[in-house]
Amino acid sequence: MIYPHEGIEHNCGVQHLCRQFCYLKEKAKGCKEFCSLFYGHEGKHLCGEKHFCKENCQFFGKSKNCGEKCSLPYPHEGIHNCGNVHKCKNECSMKGITKGCIEICILNYGHKGEHNCGEKHFCDIDCSLKGKSIGCQNKCSLEYPHKGKEHRCSGKHICQYSCQFEKISRKCNKKCHLEYNHSGPCICDLETHICNKKCYNCNNDCILNTGHQDKCKCGECKCPKSCKYKDCSRNCQQKCQYNAGHPESYEHICSEKHLCNKECSLKNNSLKCEGYCSSEIKKSYNLHMQNSSK
Repeated sequence: MIYPHEGIEHNCGVQHLCRQFCYLKEKAKGCKEFCSLFYGHEGKHLCGEKHFCKENCQFFGKSKNCGEKCSLPYPHEGIHNCGNVHKCKNECSMKGITKGCIEICILNYGHKGEHNCGEKHFCDIDCSLKGKSIGCQNKCSLEYPHKGKEHRCSGKHICQYSCQFEKISRKCNKKCHLEYNHSGPCICDLETHICNKKCYNCNNDCILNTGHQDKCKCGECKCPKSCKYKDCSRNCQQKCQYNAGHPESYEHICSEKHLCNKECSLKNNSLKCEGYCSSEIKKSYNLHMQNSSK
């Protein structure tokens, strides 16, 4: 200022900033403390920064993922809110009742209805077929709650009853291999079952399938009939009709040679004749001759 100047204040001519503290210094976050207005300004002291509420969020301690402090501008109307999405932190309503529960509710805070962790919940009650079938995994694997009263696990349920051929077959795997509640008779996984009785004609094991209508046969024994030739005491040696051999109407012949034994045609014309024909009976002769080697 030009000397001498009027007034009692001296002024260097530069604009002077206010040196007072911002009136929100103790009340809000983000304050720079000192007022940024020019010296002598009117109204409240303000630092010029955005001021945010520093009160606790109303959901602090009540929900998950809360930012603790209110993030709204200061001053604001309404509730204090940190700005995060607040999740319910109560236990899931399915905890202890089902499998697959992660226990804590993930719905927004203040939601209506039951608490839900967001996972699929599976029924944990015993399977209705537990103890009744083979392959049961014991616990129901259906989503909870499920329709119907029947509980089903994820196992393949196999009938546990005995094969219908167990007591009448020589070889049987005993347990039925069909699914539980199958239709028809129980049967194991063998393709065929062999009769466990003895051959009709001997004491060998029968080779026919269980339930056959014919007489039991072994496939080895010979025809029990006597050889058809007179004076032969042996039995027929061919496979009998029960073993897919010769029919009953065929001749019964043993495996040995049979001699003619009829009177020799030269009996009265030879000094060395022994009287009876020694040729095999299966051959046809006009003359009954004694074997020349004798």
